[in-house]
Amino acid sequence: EKMVHLIDRRPSSHCNEKEAYLLLQSNCEDVALYIHDYITSKHHLEAIASAVPRLSFNGMTFSSRTKTWLQNHHAKDKNLKRALGQQWSCESMIPIMTETEALCLHQSTPVHRCLFKK
Repeated sequence: EKMVHLIDRRPSSHCNEKEAYLLLQSNCEDVALYIHDYITSKHHLEAIASAVPRLSFNGMTFSSRTKTWLQNHHAKDKNLKRALGQQWSCESMIPIMTETEALCLHQSTPVHRCLFKK
């Protein structure tokens, strides 16, 4: 299941322009990477560095979808791009845990989150 939130922040008294934020959150790594690349290339949004970045998948398990994706693409590309680094968050950025987050927590599978700003 994929969840994309548009968070609209009203301008403050010291800001003349409206800022827009987009939260990408998916339990499917291939989907998260595809949407990430689409958003950055087509919509020119900037991924914001996370306060708690995901730097590894140590201790996590992968869904069968992710395992298949890795098997199919890692054989072709040894430098396969992963949802890791400063822009990918380990922690939820919204105050309420979603059903997908709860399921992923229970199964020890990652949720791939990235916040964009325009």
